Amino acid sequence: MSGPRTSERIIPVAICLLILGMSASTFQMEIESAELRERTERSETHESVNFQGFTPGSIYSDATISNARGTVCYVRHDGTIGCWGGNDNGQLATGYSGWGMESTYSTEDIIGVGGLQFREVAVGHMSACAITEGDELYCWGGGQYGQLGRPVCVENTTGGGYFHCRHAMNKPPQKVNFTNNETVLTISGTGGSGHFCAIMETGEVMCWGQNLYGQVDGSDFCSKMTSYAIPAVGDDCNWNYGKTRPQLVPFPDNRSAIAVTTGDQFSCAVLDNNSVYCWGSTLAGRMGLGEDHFTTVTTSSWDVSMSSIEVENPDAFPDSGYAVLGWREGYWSGKSGNNLTGFELVDTEGVGTIVAGTYIANAIQREPIHIPMPNDEPALAIDSGGAITTAIVGDGKAVFWGHAGDNSTPVIQTAIPQGRTVISFSQSESHGCGILDNFEAWCGGQNGWGQLGLGSTGGNTPFSMVTGGQEFVGIATGSYYFNENSRWNSTYQGAQTASSCAINVTGYVFCWGTDELGTLGDGPPCCSRNAPNLIYSPGRDGRADVSDRDPDGDGVISILDDLPYGCPSGVYLVNGACTGVTTAGFYSLEYSTIQHPCPAGTFQPSPGQDNCLTSSAGHYSPEGSASEIICPTGHYQPDEGQGACLEADSGNYVSIEGETRQYECTPGSYQPWSGQDGCLEAQPGNFVSGFGSDRQTSCAEGSYQESSGMDSCTQADPGFYVSSEGSTSQEPCQPGSFSSSQGQDSCTEASPGFFVLEAESTAQSACQPGDYQPDSGQVQCLTADPGNFTSSESAIEQTPCPSGHYQPDPGQTSCIESEAGYFSQEGASSQTQCPSGTYSSSSGESECTAADPGYYVELDGATGQTACPPGQFQGSSGSGSCEEAPPGQIVSPDGTSTLECSPGTYKPENQSTCLEASPGHFVNESGASSQTPCAPGSYRSTSGKTDCVLASPGNYVPEEGSSGQTQCPKGEFQSFGGESSCNQAMPGHYVPEEGARSQTSCKVGNYQPESGQEDCMPADPGNFVSQSGATSQFACQPGTFQGDSGSSSCDPAQPGNFVPNAGATEQSKCPGGQEQELSGQASCVDVERPLWLSLLIFGVPSIILGTMAILYISNRKKGGGGGRGKAYMYSEDLTVGQLKK
Repeated sequence: MSGPRTSERIIPVAICLLILGMSASTFQMEIESAELRERTERSETHESVNFQGFTPGSIYSDATISNARGTVCYVRHDGTIGCWGGNDNGQLATGYSGWGMESTYSTEDIIGVGGLQFREVAVGHMSACAITEGDELYCWGGGQYGQLGRPVCVENTTGGGYFHCRHAMNKPPQKVNFTNNETVLTISGTGGSGHFCAIMETGEVMCWGQNLYGQVDGSDFCSKMTSYAIPAVGDDCNWNYGKTRPQLVPFPDNRSAIAVTTGDQFSCAVLDNNSVYCWGSTLAGRMGLGEDHFTTVTTSSWDVSMSSIEVENPDAFPDSGYAVLGWREGYWSGKSGNNLTGFELVDTEGVGTIVAGTYIANAIQREPIHIPMPNDEPALAIDSGGAITTAIVGDGKAVFWGHAGDNSTPVIQTAIPQGRTVISFSQSESHGCGILDNFEAWCGGQNGWGQLGLGSTGGNTPFSMVTGGQEFVGIATGSYYFNENSRWNSTYQGAQTASSCAINVTGYVFCWGTDELGTLGDGPPCCSRNAPNLIYSPGRDGRADVSDRDPDGDGVISILDDLPYGCPSGVYLVNGACTGVTTAGFYSLEYSTIQHPCPAGTFQPSPGQDNCLTSSAGHYSPEGSASEIICPTGHYQPDEGQGACLEADSGNYVSIEGETRQYECTPGSYQPWSGQDGCLEAQPGNFVSGFGSDRQTSCAEGSYQESSGMDSCTQADPGFYVSSEGSTSQEPCQPGSFSSSQGQDSCTEASPGFFVLEAESTAQSACQPGDYQPDSGQVQCLTADPGNFTSSESAIEQTPCPSGHYQPDPGQTSCIESEAGYFSQEGASSQTQCPSGTYSSSSGESECTAADPGYYVELDGATGQTACPPGQFQGSSGSGSCEEAPPGQIVSPDGTSTLECSPGTYKPENQSTCLEASPGHFVNESGASSQTPCAPGSYRSTSGKTDCVLASPGNYVPEEGSSGQTQCPKGEFQSFGGESSCNQAMPGHYVPEEGARSQTSCKVGNYQPESGQEDCMPADPGNFVSQSGATSQFACQPGTFQGDSGSSSCDPAQPGNFVPNAGATEQSKCPGGQEQELSGQASCVDVERPLWLSLLIFGVPSIILGTMAILYISNRKKGGGGGRGKAYMYSEDLTVGQLKK
C-alpha cells in the first residue's frame, strides 16, 4: 500500500540497484598483514592510517563527507569544513543565504566556529551538523523543524503568509546542548524530513527535528491536528511538528547503538548485539516487516459525522495514532473492540464517505521495532535514503528493504563481483553507491543525471563500477528534490540534486551527477557530469580527512573487530583509556581492552605483567591465581602447569600431601570414590579380585560370599541357587524347579512336559503318556481331557483327537476310531450318528457324506446311501427320500432327474419305466402317459411305435387296437388298403384263397350261382358253361352230350351215334342198321356216306380243337409273372401268393 506522498512512491533505486548485482561473499574477518601492506602501498594512504575510509553513521569511523538536497560538506585533512551547493537556508554556513536558488559552486569555509577542528559532518534538510575532535556537536542552517537541536522560530506577527515560523534560517554553527552534556560519537542526517540522530558516548541514541511520524521521539509523535506554541516549550513539538530538543530513543534492555541512520520520516539503528531496530513512518515498507504488518481494511463505511471507524484487524493499530487511507490521513485517540475511536480526518474537504473495504494503514511505529535480517545474520552498518534502508551484514553481504512491493522486507542482493565484499555504502532516495574491499566504487539506480558515474546517463541501471579508475575510501550520495518553500517568502523554485561525491585514497574529492545548484563543486553550474570530476578548492589544499578503520592495526576493520582499540601489555582499557594495570593473578597483552586472569596451571604474584608462571608438579593453580597451591591428600599432580590437582582415581588413594602419583588398592579392597586417602574392604556378598579396583564386585548370581575382604565367591551347590548379586548365602530350589549343576543364579523351572515334586531337586521328571504339562515350573502333570490324548512322555500339551476319532475317557494315550455310520470332529469326546440324508461308509470319518443326487439316506446312522427306487428320483444331495416321477416321465439313469418318455413309449401313473406302445397301439408324442389304439382299418403288429399301419389290399382290420390285419377269407376280397371289412365274391365269381385282392370269374365250364364262394361248380355231365363268370350251367341239346363235368361245350354225337335227349351225358350208337354219317345228330338214319364225308365230319373238328389247346397253354406261360399291379376283377389266373408279392 502506497503512502500519502508522491515521494514515497519513488522506485527504490539506491538500494535496488546497489544490490542488484551483489552476491554473497565471505567477508574476511581478519586481513592478512601481507595483503594489508600490498593494499597500503597501492593506495598511498596517509602514514598514520592503517585502513582508511568510513561507513556513515558508524561509531567505528568518521564520515568526512556528506551530500543531501544539493548541499555537500566535507572535513578537510586539517580539520576544517568546506561546503558548496544549495544554500537557501544558510546550510553552507558562509554567513549569508540568498533567496530561492541561492548556491555556491566551489568550496567555501564555514564560519563562526572559532578555529574548531572537526572529524565528522552530516548534511540534512536545509541544515548541517558536524562533530568536533572533542566530540561536541555543532549545527547550522535552517531550523524550522527543530533540526538544529534548539528552538529558533519567532512568531510571525505581521499577519502575512501562512508561514508562522519566521527567522528560522541562516543560523550560524552553534553547539547542541544535551541534557547531561554527553559527547557525540557519530551523527546521521537526512535531506528528506528534516531530522538528525546521534549516538552518544553512552551508546544511547538521541534524535531531534521533524517528528510527524515519531521518527525523533521513539515513543510519541507530533499531530497535525494540534497547534503548537512558537517558540516550542521544553520537549513539546514546535509549530512545524518537530522536536527542538534532542530526544532519547529507548531500546530493549537498554542496549547501546553502534550505528544510526535517518531516512525520510523514519530512523534505524544497529545495536551492540548487531540487531536492527527502526521507528517512525511505516509507509512504503520502511519498517521492513512487510506491507500487511501495519495494514488492514475498513469493515463498514464511515463519514465525517461519525466519531469512530471499524477495521478488520484492530491489533495492527496501537491505542492512538496516525492513519493513512489512500490520499487521506487521519488520527484516532482510542480503541473499542474493532473500532478506532475519536477518528477524524486531517482535511475533510471533498470527502464524502469512506466505503467498507478501504485499505487503512497504521502510519507510525512509535517504539523501535526489531527488523530481522535474512538468515538472522548480524548487522554491522546501516544507511537510509528516501524510504529505503540498506545494511551490511556480518559476512560482507548487503541487504535492503523499503519502497513497498517486493522490497517491504529485507532482501539479500547478489550481484557484486565474485570474491568481493561491501565495506561501505551511501544510500539516497534515487540511487546508492558502495565501496568494495578493493576500493572500487560501484553505483546503481536512477541515472538520469549521470549520478551513477558510469560515463553515461539513463534510467534505472544495474549496479556497476564507477568509471575513471579511482580508488575510493568514502562516498556520499544525495538526491532529494530541491524546492525552496521553507519560509514565509519562499520562491517555490526547484532543482534536481541527484549526485554522488567520493574521497579517493589520496584524500581528493570527486563528484558526479547533476550540477543545477553547483552540487559538483567544480566551478560555475554547467551541466551534469556522468563521470567523477575533481572539485574546485581555490587557494588551499582541498584534500579530505580520512579516518582509520583499523585503529589497533590488527588487520580487521573496526566494524568487524571485536576489539577495535588496543593497549600495551600489562595495561588494559578503562573508560576508553589504557589506565588499567593488571593485578596479581592477571595479565594483559598489547591492545587488550581488559585484563585477563592467569589461565589455569599458571599464576602471577606481581601486578602489571604480560605473562603468568607455571605451577610445579604436586601443585596447581586455578584461573587467576596469585600463587601455586600444594595438592592435598587424596590428590596428586605429576605434571607442571596444571590448573588443578588430579583426584586419586577410584581404585586408588593418596595418603600424603604434595604427591605426584597415586597408589592402587590391593585385592580384597577397593575405593569407589576419587580423591581418597585409603581403600575399603570388600563386604560380605562381594569380592575384589585384583589391584586398583574402584569398586567391590558383587558376587555374581549363582555365587555368594559369607565373609568380608575376600577376593572370590563360592558357587551355589546343585539343587540350590543364588538369585541376586551380592548374596551372602545360597537358597534351595523349590518344588517345580531344580538345579542340575553348581553356580546357578536361579533354579530352572521344570520344563513344559516335566514336573518337579520336591525341593532341592537336581533333575526334573517327565510327564507320562496320558498326561501333559503346558507350563513350566509345575509340581505335577495334568491328565489329558476327554477328546484328547498324549501318546508319549514329556508332552507339553494334550493332542485333540483327530477328526474321525473320539475319546470319552480322560488320561488316555490314544483315541477311538468312529464307527461306520458315525463321525467325530477334532477333539470329540464321543462319536455322532450321521443324520438322515448323510452316511459314513467306513470308520474314522470326520464328517458324514451327503447322499448323492439320485440317492437317499432315510435313517440316522446309515453306512451307505440307497439309490432311488425305480420310478423315483432325487436331484439334491443330502436327502432322506426320493420323489416319484410324474406320468409321462421316467427317472434318469443316474436317478437325479426325470426324462420325458420318447414317442412310441408312455408311462402311466404308478409305473417306473416308459412302456412301449403295445401292438395295435401307438404313441406319437413325448411325455405321454397313455397309448392310443389303432383305428379300425389299421393295425400295429409290433410294440413301441409312433403310428399304425393301414391294412393292405386283400386284408382288413375290423376292430380298433388290432395288432395285425386279417386276410380276407376265401370267398371274399379287398382291393383297397385301410379297410375294416372284405367284399364277398359276386355270383359267377369266386375267391379261392385268403387275402385276395380281387374276385375271379368262374372259368368256362364252371359256374357259381351264389355270392361269397371260394370256388365254382363245374358244369354237370350233360351240361356245359360256355362263358366265364357264369352263374348257371346249360344242358347239352339233343345231338350233343357231355360225359364230363366242367365242360364249356357239349360234344356232338359222333357220326354213327346220336343223342336223342337234352342233357345227355353220352351218345348212343346208332342202332344196327342205322348209321349216322353226320355228327351231332339226335337220331340215326339209314344213310350211306362216302369216305371224304366221313373224314370231313370227324377229322376237321379234331384238328381245330388241338390247335386251340396248344394256344391256351402258350398264353399261360407268357403271362405267369406279370400280374402284380394289374387290376383283375376277373383274373382266374391270379393267386393269393402272387398278390402278396
